[in-house]
Amino acid sequence: MSTTVLSTPGQQVVYTTPNGRITITLQYVRENAYTVTTMQGTLRITENCGSYDSETTARLIARGYAEMYRNENPAEPTTTVRRRQVPPTMAGAHLTNPSDAGNRVLRAAANNGGTVNRSAAATVVQLKSLARKGLVTLNYASGTGLRKVVASATLTERGRKAVA
Repeated sequence: MSTTVLSTPGQQVVYTTPNGRITITLQYVRENAYTVTTMQGTLRITENCGSYDSETTARLIARGYAEMYRNENPAEPTTTVRRRQVPPTMAGAHLTNPSDAGNRVLRAAANNGGTVNRSAAATVVQLKSLARKGLVTLNYASGTGLRKVVASATLTERGRKAVA
């Protein structure tokens, strides 16, 4: 948001909604002449356009329209589709049944309240393999900076059914 005084013809302040669909332009035309123009893409919204004799009034109007349209047109909604923690392999390993070692990890998790900690018996490779198949959800250690360090895994509903 610009606070500089508009003093040169053609000088302008532009407000845009978060999704970029609405643009409100405040422009200095000449002394005591300011315009506010509201556009939706390339279409002018004439009922929200006007000329004003005071920069203070024009700024107030432009900010008001910007706030109004920001509330009416929020940023694009995020999808509720969850991304996989571990991406599938090109060879289709995520479609196969768990190995014997993977089944042992699943049984250990089922016997331990649904969670298994990373250990020599439940390696990171096995836990990621099971997560890739959708049988467990990985839990990461906190305080590890930017790297995600797998600390444990929790059985998903699909994993509980596989153990049963």
